Amino acid sequence: MSQSPYNFPKSDLAGYGTGGSQNPMMPTGSLSPLIQNAGWIKLVGGVILVQGILICLTIFGAVVGWLPVWIGMCYFQAGSAFEKLKAGPNPQLEFEGVSKLALAIKIQAVLTLIGLIFSCIAMAFWLFTVIALFSAAAAGAR
Repeated sequence: MSQSPYNFPKSDLAGYGTGGSQNPMMPTGSLSPLIQNAGWIKLVGGVILVQGILICLTIFGAVVGWLPVWIGMCYFQAGSAFEKLKAGPNPQLEFEGVSKLALAIKIQAVLTLIGLIFSCIAMAFWLFTVIALFSAAAAGAR
């Protein structure tokens, strides 16, 4: 057997979390920090969900408020899947938890990029407005 750095020897996983799952690509032992903090993941999901619901109370907020609701649901579902893994390894729950967490992170990343783009546009607009005001003031002072 070749020594590949991508293989997880069973001895490395012994005593770490719940051990290894049936899926060699996703050992449960590497998920033990997520499994141990499933309650916190659910709490973050619940807070984001409530925030999204409060944003949706306005007409304009309904346009963008559904995204935090979606993110909160993904975090909550991931936390629930990780919480169920405390009973024992289950490859289906492992996949569900990790995929929901990944989806929430991807949505948050896209929203962050959109926010950064809008912030740059707003700063450029502000800069051009200030330059225009100073130019008008300088022209009026002559």
